[in-house]
Amino acid sequence: MNKKNRCDYKKILILISLMIIFSLSFIMPSIYTNENGYFDNPNDDTIKELENNDLRSQGLTSDNFYDGVGAAWNLTHWANRTDNNLDVSFENNSYDIKNMPLDVGWQGYKLNATIKNLYDERNWVNGTFDCGTNDTWGPDDSDLVQNWTFGSNDIVGYNNDFWGNYFDGAGGDPNIDQTCLGLTLYGGNNFPTAYGYDKYDACWWNTSFTLPRGDVIAGEINLAIYPYTQYHLSSPWHDPDFGSHFSVRVSLNDVCIDDKNLIWLQDAAGGSGNWVSLKLQLTNWLDNKTVFPDGVKDMNLELKLLRVGATYRYDEYGYYQRVLFDNVSLIVKAEAKPEQIDLHINQTN
Repeated sequence: MNKKNRCDYKKILILISLMIIFSLSFIMPSIYTNENGYFDNPNDDTIKELENNDLRSQGLTSDNFYDGVGAAWNLTHWANRTDNNLDVSFENNSYDIKNMPLDVGWQGYKLNATIKNLYDERNWVNGTFDCGTNDTWGPDDSDLVQNWTFGSNDIVGYNNDFWGNYFDGAGGDPNIDQTCLGLTLYGGNNFPTAYGYDKYDACWWNTSFTLPRGDVIAGEINLAIYPYTQYHLSSPWHDPDFGSHFSVRVSLNDVCIDDKNLIWLQDAAGGSGNWVSLKLQLTNWLDNKTVFPDGVKDMNLELKLLRVGATYRYDEYGYYQRVLFDNVSLIVKAEAKPEQIDLHINQTN
């Protein structure tokens, strides 16, 4: 090989080497990167966000692997989904569970959980009055009744007595066959047969409690009343308005929710000596900040026997006015925090 031929050979080798290097510059990125432009390094533990925001078409599976071109990435996936109207309902000492499949329906790369319209509905007042043995009348049985207190107000004028009683329904009074609370307003006897009452003479049972909830959505007061009154329905001098001179008033945080006179209660009960059940809806007071204050609510429920007629004495009124109460409840549907109703999602409050 002469000198000229050796030079031409060297030129050919150099040209071939340059062509190989130039070709590799295009081939190498396709070997070391995947379809999204990231280096596929199995030793890189860094969690990388995906450029593609539509994981539904990429086949995300429940074992946290991404299916695509190149080796699988072992990632912690962030994604989102929307599930509506997953109602749950439970009572004391019970629970409800809603399951959401985690291997279908994903979109995007962020997982968010939003709970809306979380509320509970429960009774906040113990008004069944099962308080042990007692079947005698007396001035004040507050010490026998848990969370209920008796009170009275004697307006200056006639000297009236007031009794607040608990009965076990065991037969001490033949007219009382169930546990209940009683209120009695006695007439002031200034003359041999005339019984006097002053306007706004009153006695009551009340209970106080805390309602640690948000905005109230709905509510109702339930109670049963026995109009055990003594004004004389059979007297030839009977005035049919006598019963309207006394009423039963139900108040919540000192706001009157309902007021029923004794005539109305007797008619509703089908006559004296029968129970009548009342359901008092609280729809008109949901926005009343006295009845339902903002934040944690200090509550007071009061059941009152009240003289609403003018100050007067008359034999036909009778020696006393008396009513009995049972099955009292305050049911409130209100916004709640998860921890207030022991709500857990994957063991997290």
